Amino acid sequence: MLHDQPARCDLRFASLPPAARAYVVVVIAAGAAAAATRFPTHIDRPFLFALLLGFGWLTSTWKVNLPLALRNGSTLSVSYAADLMSLLLLGPDPAMAVAIVGAWAQCARQPKKTYPPYRTIFSIAVVAVTMQAVSVVYEIVNGTAAPASAAELTKPLVAVIATYFAINTALVASAIALTMRRGVWTVWRDNFLWSSPSFMVAGGAGALAAVVISRGDYWVAPLILAPVYLTYRTYKVFLASQIAESALRLEKERLAVTLRSIGDGVIATDMSGLVRIMNPAAEILTGWPSDEAVARPLDEIYRPMFRDGTVHAMLVSRTGRQIPIHEVRAPLTNDAGQHVGSVVAFRDVSDALRIQEERARASKLESLGLLAGGIAHDFNNILTAILGNVSLVRADGRIDVQMDGALADAERACVRARQLTQQLLTFAKGGAPIKKPLRLERVIRESAHMALSGSTASCAMKIDPTLWTVNADEGQVIQVLNNILINALQAMPRGGRVVIRAENMTEPIDRWEQGLKVAAGPYASVSISDEGSGIGPSQIGRIFEPYYSTKPTGSGLGLATALSIVKNHHGYIAVDSEPGRGTTVRVALPALLTEAVDEHAPAASVTLLRGYGRVLVLDDEEPIRTLALKLLQAIGYEAEAVATGRAAVELYGRAREERRPFDVVLLDLTLPGEAGGHEVLQQLRAIDPAVKAIVVSGYASDPVLANYSEYGFKAMIAKPFTLRELTLALDEVTASEHRPAL
Repeated sequence: MLHDQPARCDLRFASLPPAARAYVVVVIAAGAAAAATRFPTHIDRPFLFALLLGFGWLTSTWKVNLPLALRNGSTLSVSYAADLMSLLLLGPDPAMAVAIVGAWAQCARQPKKTYPPYRTIFSIAVVAVTMQAVSVVYEIVNGTAAPASAAELTKPLVAVIATYFAINTALVASAIALTMRRGVWTVWRDNFLWSSPSFMVAGGAGALAAVVISRGDYWVAPLILAPVYLTYRTYKVFLASQIAESALRLEKERLAVTLRSIGDGVIATDMSGLVRIMNPAAEILTGWPSDEAVARPLDEIYRPMFRDGTVHAMLVSRTGRQIPIHEVRAPLTNDAGQHVGSVVAFRDVSDALRIQEERARASKLESLGLLAGGIAHDFNNILTAILGNVSLVRADGRIDVQMDGALADAERACVRARQLTQQLLTFAKGGAPIKKPLRLERVIRESAHMALSGSTASCAMKIDPTLWTVNADEGQVIQVLNNILINALQAMPRGGRVVIRAENMTEPIDRWEQGLKVAAGPYASVSISDEGSGIGPSQIGRIFEPYYSTKPTGSGLGLATALSIVKNHHGYIAVDSEPGRGTTVRVALPALLTEAVDEHAPAASVTLLRGYGRVLVLDDEEPIRTLALKLLQAIGYEAEAVATGRAAVELYGRAREERRPFDVVLLDLTLPGEAGGHEVLQQLRAIDPAVKAIVVSGYASDPVLANYSEYGFKAMIAKPFTLRELTLALDEVTASEHRPAL
């Protein structure tokens, strides 16, 4: 059996291995010596010699290409029949000439590719060495020229055929082995040993022809060509079958590798519907090993159930597991177009269906987020009008203490409502946090009251009275705590106790937690513990993945959102849970190490600083523009308001031309159908590079508010705002000194 073809070799002489080059040189030298020794100087029977030359030429063209890894191919012909006939009829010297001519013709006549010159010379040298050895052996066994009968030729014939076969094939096999860096025996056994019977047949036919010719029966001699040609055809058929078998084996191997490599299950059946081929993926999906499935009916191995209204099937495996699949069936036909079987390919679409469901859920959440954002934005504008007017009334010194207290309660309620809208906007938009010093104790209590209100769970709080202040976005921190508290409540559907602990802590070294880098330093830590069923080891590593939830009704976004918010605050989240022992989630935020303050406690009375200068207000809402004018006039500013960015640019430019420039510009960040505050600021800076602008927006989580100075603004105000917040922002921008109090 022949080996598969390895990679093709480069047969330029310079590219041969050193050992192969040396071997070729030695053989060529030996061949030259043999040819010089045996080359004929006189021909006794020139006509017969010419016929044998022609016969050698003809049989040298009856050649086959051996399936070796040589770029130009290695050929095998039946010209040795002419060589042996020449030896028997004319003697060693004329036979040498016939053999050399045949070898040259074999290389020169109809080659697959042009032989390198050294290969032609090497082939001729191999034949010359072979004929020299054959001649010596023939003389040793007492062979005679022109034998009169086959009986006296038997012993010499066997000797010379064996010698010719051994020497010729050994010389060529050695060259191939050295070139390919393989063993000589392996190359000779796999590629030449099979041809030994053909040497016997063709050599015997040539010897028989020599006997016939020596007896004068010249017209019978052509009949001897039949066995020689039959030997050539046998070569062709044998090698073709070997090549076909090798190609088929390689094709089967490629098919097997392909089937093993693909992730889809593939099952092929015959005409009777019996399984013939089954790849590993099909084994996993069906639960049937291939060796057990082969020769069984397909319906026994592969049992899909189609559901009405769906394009997917549900595959029931051998173990009863149901797997959603997508399948493709196709008939198998032969070259004549006849149906010989069928093939079914199928794949597990569980992940695809899950992704599809997650995309649908994400689309719904995105739509909900847009709705929440729009509602929060409009609600902020309403709150701005309410909160601003309450602040304006409180600034009026003519109201009594009782009325001021009632207005202070209303102002405090508006601030609480502002926190709710900020949570809606964070859910809708996300974005960078707007950080400011924050007292966590108040935020924790408000979050717990909001999340636990109406539930059957009780709550215990253990808050360190010296809890450090953090620099954080209040709305986003409330959202983090609410998400964790809601998870705790859902883990205890029959009620239970939630324990909230807040304390100061210090991280001694840098480390990592849940993919977040924990920098060494002080932290304010909030831990929320429940008495639920806990989370198993196989699930705890996935609880922060979007859309992953251990609860049937969970969205899988609560902890993912919390992790994202905490990451933006440079803090970390840690989870400790065991099945049956509940879960503790700890949120740690970097501490400011400053005294905690209550940012939102309204003052008992409103004392404001009077301002001076002109202020331009840009807002698309008429109530907001009216309120802004009242507030600004109440604290001493001269103000004008416009509804569009174009009007703002025109009014600002005209005021500069009239030498009545605006000292400050309040720009609403979002204007429906118009260029927003950021774009308007760019246009204003083209007019006045020193323009002082304050950005105003109801989208508290907008990145422009979080990093307003990077966008060219001097300060920011988040809607809804109080009179005090407006005054402080203007004072920060104008930086006027010696302002009298209102």
